[in-house]
This record gives sequence, C-alpha cells and structure tokens, in this order.
Amino acid sequence: FCWARSCAMALGTLPGVLARRHASRLSAALLAAMGLAAEAWEYMVRELPNGDRVMRNGVRWRASGHDTPSRGSKVLPFGDHYDRAGGWTVELCRMDSDGDGQTNGEELGDPDCVWRSGATPARTRDISHPGYADSRTGFE
Repeated sequence: FCWARSCAMALGTLPGVLARRHASRLSAALLAAMGLAAEAWEYMVRELPNGDRVMRNGVRWRASGHDTPSRGSKVLPFGDHYDRAGGWTVELCRMDSDGDGQTNGEELGDPDCVWRSGATPARTRDISHPGYADSRTGFE
C-alpha cells in the first residue's frame, strides 16, 4: 500500500508539485475506496451461512472465495460459483465446488439449503472450507 503522494511521484503519473498539492485529497479518496471495499467484503461474509466461521487447517478463513484467509489475488472455484450464482442460492448450496464429496451447504452448515441471510444456519460448528478438498466437515 502506498500513499497518493509517494505513488504518484514514484510512478511519474503526476508532477511532484501537483502530487504535493493534491496528496491529501488523493489519500482521502484512496482511504474511502478501501473502506468501501472492506465494507463490501464484510457484506459478503454475512451473505454466506457461517461465512465468519469457515475453517481450514485450524485457521479461520473469512475470504472463502479466495486463496488466502483474508482475500487473495486468486479466486477459487467456490468464489467463481458464488459470483455466477449471484449469492447464496439453492443451486450453489447443492454444488460441490471443491470436489471433496460434500456439498457447499454441508460444509457451511446448511445441509438442507434453506438458510437465508440473517438467520442462524442449521449447524454452526465444524464448518469447513467449500473451496478446498482437504477441508471437510465431520458431519456426514
């Protein structure tokens, strides 16, 4: 992460004087954009059953559509499926995005695919990652 002034000067996109004059405005705009991105990400966590409880290898994984626990550059098949479905749907719930033999709903605590945003899922413990085949729930 870099601040507007240093980025602009380093990239040569703005002359140093212009960058100094507008650095605070650019910094404020960047911070606002980051805040909106963080808010959007938190919204997505709430739009999955147990989105804040996904675990893989003992690590809480809040970015279940990405290749790192806290948003990464690579989107996993589960993330692609979520995007194509437009959110948590019965179809996405019944899919097995990681090919481990468990549906996304089973892994996220919604085995009957009835969860709705704001409700408590059928199961809130032993939540596994629907994007990695090495992460499976113990509930069969």
